[in-house]
Amino acid sequence: MTETSMTYNGVDLSGLLKVLEVKSDIGNERTIKTEKLSRIGTIATAVEVGAKEIEVKVSLASFDVANIRFVDTTEPADTGRGNINELKERIAGIFDATEPKKLTLGKYPNRYFNALVKGDMELEGITDWYDETTIKFYIPDGVAHSTTYKRVMDYEERQGKMVFSIDNKGTADAYPIITFKANDENGYYGLVSDRFAFEVGNIEEIDGKIVSKSELLYDYRGDKIRQAFISGQKNVGITNVPEAGNGTLELEALWNRHHIKLQTNGVAPARSASITWPVPPDSSGNTGALTEYLWWRQIFWVGHSSQYGFIKVTVTDENDKFLYGVETYKRSLGLVTEYNFLGADEHGGYSVLKSWTFNATHLNEHNPFNQDRGWSDITRENDKVTFYWFGNKFSYNIPAIKDRKSSKIHVTLSSVTDRPLVTHMYFDELYYAKTNNNHWEDAPNRYAAGSTVVINSETDNLVLNNIYDLDQAVDGSLWPVIPPGKSEIEIVQSSWAKKKPSVTIEFEERWL
Repeated sequence: MTETSMTYNGVDLSGLLKVLEVKSDIGNERTIKTEKLSRIGTIATAVEVGAKEIEVKVSLASFDVANIRFVDTTEPADTGRGNINELKERIAGIFDATEPKKLTLGKYPNRYFNALVKGDMELEGITDWYDETTIKFYIPDGVAHSTTYKRVMDYEERQGKMVFSIDNKGTADAYPIITFKANDENGYYGLVSDRFAFEVGNIEEIDGKIVSKSELLYDYRGDKIRQAFISGQKNVGITNVPEAGNGTLELEALWNRHHIKLQTNGVAPARSASITWPVPPDSSGNTGALTEYLWWRQIFWVGHSSQYGFIKVTVTDENDKFLYGVETYKRSLGLVTEYNFLGADEHGGYSVLKSWTFNATHLNEHNPFNQDRGWSDITRENDKVTFYWFGNKFSYNIPAIKDRKSSKIHVTLSSVTDRPLVTHMYFDELYYAKTNNNHWEDAPNRYAAGSTVVINSETDNLVLNNIYDLDQAVDGSLWPVIPPGKSEIEIVQSSWAKKKPSVTIEFEERWL
């Protein structure tokens, strides 16, 4: 990137204009609030640091004299010099934003700004093919950001604490993303520095003599889905309604992982296939569950609006009767897809507890089940069932399932009539735990080995095993912040945890 270059909102502007001068004052807007003293002078009660403005003088030319070619090489060559209006229109379209977009300037290598264009871009009127203007950029957050994240993983152990030494070479506070991977059972993480204290979990949680705990019965996360496919029972699945069970499931490798999918053989009559995992006996030999936690990953992404299909994740009782579940169902032309919470009713049927819709595209804002995501979970506490949808949890009382033990977990994939099947309709991962086993005296804790907790101070979010869960944060916690210069972050966990977690601290340096 040269000093004369610029990008905005991901668009390289070097083919449209040339940076001549960048003007930026020292520091930011500062407002001092004062109170008058009784006799002489005032006292400063508050200092507020505001936004930033940067002025960039640029030139634009429809004809590049030096190289005898047009600057915008994507357009057909035109030896005339009168197409500067088209150039102005393209530039205006690029800068037409209603919220801050990423701005990079060659004068500030390895930096970017979140910026909006302020005011008019008035031309000086030099010629009909060459002109100059000054663009005023408004920087609401008032800082320059590093284009890369600094990562800290090494620590010093002091009196049982993990102490991380941080060197923030920026001139403004940084807001870290801190990731914990549990290497053993644990119930608590505490983070302390001179600027904050943040707690996750329950410091009072102990490892032993706890009556109600959880027992992990299935862990088919990651590439263990191949094991799940081998061990699961095929085409005996039960959903809220009878399914044909006339199809075949298979494994497919895509995006560097394996998926369970419905086998396709061109356009054919409606077909469905299922895979079933019985709830195994717990360590005490007890079968079935009234309290349980089910976590899975699925992909549902259409390649064309004419495609149809559904995935159902359901749970049945000891008599093979439907209890509860969810379905992801595309049953019409277009992109709109249903996500339905299902529960048994008092008449041997079922009801839709809640229905949502999404567009089954590749975009994060449209689809929670695209290539890089797809996580869901369900928690059961006898007749209370809690479902997850797009960052939120919703609880329902289902009287018909009270005291009926869960016995089997089913996943069903199906086409709809003779319509083309959804291109990416996969089941990827499964995690199942029996909870509140009162006969147990010891079991996995809140953060099982292999679990991840991400504390994101940039967005003020906390994520547990890829599920947003701010309830994990202890009331009164202050989000982590890293001041300029050198500082330390101390991390502790449950005193009884046998192994230290793997911790990664990432942050973006920022400059006033």
